[in-house]
Amino acid sequence: MRHAILIIGHKNFHHVLGEVARYDADFTIFIHWDKRHPLSRDQREALLSTGRVAYIGEELCVNWASYGIVRATLLLCEKAFEYGMFDYFHLISDADVLTADVRKFKTFFVQNNGRSFLHYAPLNETSEGIYKLKYFHRMEKYNIRGSQEDKVKYHEDLKSQQDAGCERELPPGKLYWGSAWWSLRHDCVKYLLEQKVFIERYFVDTLFPDEHFVQVVIMNSPLAKTVENRHLRYISWIYRNGNSPAVLDRSDLPSIMTGNYFYARKIDEKISRELVGMLNIVYPHNFSLNGVECMSLREVIINVLQLVDGFPGGLMYGVGGALVFLSQCYKAGLEPTLVNLSCIRKVQNKVFEEIRSVRDESWQTGSLGLRVALKYSENIVPIVLPLEFEESLSDMEETVVNRVLNSAESLEGEEQKYCFALLQTLANTRSSDVLSQVVLAAIGTSPILKMSLDEKNISHAHAGLLGVSGLGLLKMTQKGLLSSREWTYLL
Repeated sequence: MRHAILIIGHKNFHHVLGEVARYDADFTIFIHWDKRHPLSRDQREALLSTGRVAYIGEELCVNWASYGIVRATLLLCEKAFEYGMFDYFHLISDADVLTADVRKFKTFFVQNNGRSFLHYAPLNETSEGIYKLKYFHRMEKYNIRGSQEDKVKYHEDLKSQQDAGCERELPPGKLYWGSAWWSLRHDCVKYLLEQKVFIERYFVDTLFPDEHFVQVVIMNSPLAKTVENRHLRYISWIYRNGNSPAVLDRSDLPSIMTGNYFYARKIDEKISRELVGMLNIVYPHNFSLNGVECMSLREVIINVLQLVDGFPGGLMYGVGGALVFLSQCYKAGLEPTLVNLSCIRKVQNKVFEEIRSVRDESWQTGSLGLRVALKYSENIVPIVLPLEFEESLSDMEETVVNRVLNSAESLEGEEQKYCFALLQTLANTRSSDVLSQVVLAAIGTSPILKMSLDEKNISHAHAGLLGVSGLGLLKMTQKGLLSSREWTYLL
């Protein structure tokens, strides 16, 4: 069974790049990016190099609540039909994250073959939302989220219509509304494309037409009997993190895990970073960017360099882990055209900037792990840091050392992991015999070192130590280029 993933985006490029890497060869991805926020050449090449993306378009401006999103949706459907035969089409945005193992995803649709998944609810003349279809809402003309002047003109235009009793013709048949995001079978999408003239006649210049046109067209057709009234997406319809529906964070993880969802939205690259990292652990994916599970070291390096911008936070999922791996590659002289002094210092600076801006202090995704990564890399490629940063780092190191010396047995969890990692790093750079002995004793008791390092547990969806960088370090260890003792404590 083949699946077409249709993505409408405008800002979360790095998130999309990471998500693309999570699909296997049964998926082909089609992307439309808002014309007003064009992708760079490097960004386009990064997406196309995954081997999963068949089309990237930037033809349309997609204003909020406008017919532009309908145009983009139909364009992606057309491109997918031109490309080949697909059993299912899944419409998502750059603010969606996959919340299931790809194998489970595919199994579900095999088991439910013949069913389309679309949220819908009836709408009539007395419904509160009927005004969205009754009047001309020229949202392609007025960018009300981008211009206060446009917002004023839009409301003046709408009021003049209402005062004059000017109403547009409503679509024939029963009226519906529902979620703009869906998973539809081939026959439903084919029927939508056949109804393009109808769709344009009745939905151009309506408000939120993407929440009406599919429901009205499909639910008034013979295909209605094949539709199940759910969209398989987790959405929190409350105001949180500056948006409604809520921008998701780690507090949403229990709800996502206990529901029957395949996507969650809305995601923000910074606010949702920890949640996305957790989902990568809960639902691991064993696919590389090029679709080959057994990558060469060169392929691993290329993939890390492509992914590193997509997961800026943390040691386990992002730029911190990438810095550890790339520093070791530089030390070993691997692929000098790709991993040179300039490359390492560029990534070091990324880590430093992330430390300065990140609010998360955790080991996995926050500043603690990032500081260890930077300290680790500094032993290989020195970096000149501002004095105030050096002072804060020294203060932190002294505090941690004293705590471990005085109460090593009482440390637990992530704090313990961080302390062990930091102390072993310090042991490599300081001459104190006492400190070294304490470090070695602490490391020797760490349960982290007793973990079974298995390539199957590595995710290929991100750049960190539990991602492609971890895979690279394992391969270096297997080839005798690196001692596992040199890096596994970081896990």
